[in-house]
Amino acid sequence: AREVFIRITEHRNLPFPEHRVYLSAMIGFMFFYGLDHMVAWSRKAGEKRLQKEEGGSPIFWLHIGGFAVYAWLVSYLMVRNIEKETVPIALYAVAMGFHFLLLEHSLRQEHSSSFDRAGRYVLAIAPLAGWIIGITMDLPKSMVITLLGFISGAIIMNTLIMELPREKEGKFWPFLVGGILYAAILIPLG
Repeated sequence: AREVFIRITEHRNLPFPEHRVYLSAMIGFMFFYGLDHMVAWSRKAGEKRLQKEEGGSPIFWLHIGGFAVYAWLVSYLMVRNIEKETVPIALYAVAMGFHFLLLEHSLRQEHSSSFDRAGRYVLAIAPLAGWIIGITMDLPKSMVITLLGFISGAIIMNTLIMELPREKEGKFWPFLVGGILYAAILIPLG
C-alpha cells in the first residue's frame, strides 16, 4: 500500500508521503485504545448504573459510534480496496466476519441491555451503509489507502483487546501455531 500511495501522490507536494499510511495506522490504533480506555475508566467511575438507563449513557453511544464507524470503514474498504483479486478479498471478508462476531460478543458483555436494545441495530446498519456507499461513491485512491492504514491500526488494537487473552490466561504455543498457519495461507497469495 505504501508504494501505491507514493506513486498516486507523487505529483502532490505532501510532506513524507511514505509515512502517511503508518501515521494513519497509528491514529487508528490510538483512537481505539483511547476508546477502550475511556470505557474502562467509566466502568471504574460507576458508569454501569448509567448504562442501565433507557437509551444508554453517552459513553455507550460513543463506544457504539466508534465501532459503527469501524464497521462502516471495513465494509467500504472491502468494496473499494486497492486489491482487485477475489481470493484476498474473500479471505479478508471471512476474517472480518469472525472479528465482528467477537466484537459483538465483547460489546454485548460490556453494555448488556443497552446493546441489545439499540447498539446491535446500529452495528448491523453500519456495514450495510459502508457497502452501499462503497458501490456508489469512489473516494480518491490516496484517501482509500490512508483509510486502509487507519483501519489496519484499529484492527490490530481491537484484536489485542478482544481476541487475545488477558494476562496469564493465554497459551503461547497455540497462538504461535495459529500465526504460522495464517501466514502460510497469506504468503502464497502474495
